[in-house]
Amino acid sequence: MMFLVLAEARDSIVGEAVLRLRADVAAAIKRVTESGKMKAGGILGGRRMAFMLLEVETADEILELLGGEIIDNMRTDVYPIISFEELGAFFAAHPWK
Repeated sequence: MMFLVLAEARDSIVGEAVLRLRADVAAAIKRVTESGKMKAGGILGGRRMAFMLLEVETADEILELLGGEIIDNMRTDVYPIISFEELGAFFAAHPWK
């Protein structure tokens, strides 16, 4: 299953807390990268925001990959990705009436 993860640093993280955020998030990104589950990722310019395209067997893996470093420090949105092929098959099986 493919998921898009958007993670944006919380507005309350300022000053010295930014240094801890950077270290924590760097550790999490290293863990995600080394897992081989990240197919693409990067930052969104102009925001304190990152994206990751993760391919996992179960949605529960996302929690393990992101860990507290991202989940606790960032507003995180997770979206399942449905391919155009899957969408086409769904439409064929469920025609509009």
